[in-house]
Amino acid sequence: MLLQKIKKYYKKKILLNALKQKIKIIFNMPFRKIRNHKYMEKLKSLHETESCFSVNLNRKDYLGINLPLLELDERGCIVLPHNCSRIMIDIGTSINWPNSTDWLNRHPNDSTVIGIEPNIDAWLLPKALYFYAEHIDQLKGESKTYLSKNITNRLLFLPVAIANYDGYATFNSNKDVGTSSLLESDHELFRETIVPTMKLSKLLAKIPDSIKYIEHLKIDAQGFDLEILKSAEEMITKIAVITIEVAAEHEYKYAYSKNDIYNYILMNNFKEIQNSNRYGSVSFINEKYKDDLTLIDYKIRV
Repeated sequence: MLLQKIKKYYKKKILLNALKQKIKIIFNMPFRKIRNHKYMEKLKSLHETESCFSVNLNRKDYLGINLPLLELDERGCIVLPHNCSRIMIDIGTSINWPNSTDWLNRHPNDSTVIGIEPNIDAWLLPKALYFYAEHIDQLKGESKTYLSKNITNRLLFLPVAIANYDGYATFNSNKDVGTSSLLESDHELFRETIVPTMKLSKLLAKIPDSIKYIEHLKIDAQGFDLEILKSAEEMITKIAVITIEVAAEHEYKYAYSKNDIYNYILMNNFKEIQNSNRYGSVSFINEKYKDDLTLIDYKIRV
């Protein structure tokens, strides 16, 4: 075998180069091992931290990991895309993120959407499609145009449930993905998953002061909407327009009533926007920013 290789290289007049290459590899082998070992040790010393932990929920233990998601600046604020001056927070993006993508399309140069969706069955598909749209030319026609226009680096994604506490919860992922919720219902259950939870106030506190207000907070959480809004606490004043689902009280166990939602929002200095009721969702303007209403984009597609 070795003799055949030598003959082959000799005929191609590359024998000398092949020998030089082999000698170089053999000579560098011990140095490469040392170099690799030093690099791995340096990597460990720079980045080693506690990333794995156990979570106990419903009398069961789960393995969890800390997962860095959004970059923070030296002040602890989210690093936003270049030229960002307007922000929408979309809580409950659903499987195809219709409101997030519509909003980005309408404001392609200065906007950012923070999309929040705890249901793994709702966010795996669009993230995968985004990858293929960016890397595979075989996607043609309408699907490629839709994806390349809509899923951009201006969509910041958090796979978490917003709740009135930081921790974990059982999420009911239903056969009809759009009906999935932290609350139980009569909808056919596909599976239960354990999801992380965080307060909305924690997220709002991470928005840089250079942003005048959160232009639009859209909440579609299948009966859990008011609990999400309450978790904004005093940071609710940073929001210009809230669009919230008010018609889910009879579908979900322990869901708040429409009156409960209205009373809380009005009590916090918001006023219903006329003719904004669409398919059970209503928009409210913060009285502090009512003069900006004509400049604010709160259109939704349900």
